Amino acid sequence: YVGALDAIAFPTEHFDTVTCHDVLEHMPDPVAMLKEMARVTKHRGRLLLDFPRFHVPEGRHHWKLIQHLW
Repeated sequence: YVGALDAIAFPTEHFDTVTCHDVLEHMPDPVAMLKEMARVTKHRGRLLLDFPRFHVPEGRHHWKLIQHLW
């Protein structure tokens, strides 16, 4: 699937595992995205999130003001 997560309209509690790799920092409304990911994750499922470690010297090269909103 390609497109906005909320536009795809997966059923509630559809997935055992939902992953989000280096995405939240690009979203204008990360809270809404987290809520949607939680909605489509099954009860007792897994929601795996990660983001670049901007706050450490080794991760600063990931930070691009134009691309990262948060």
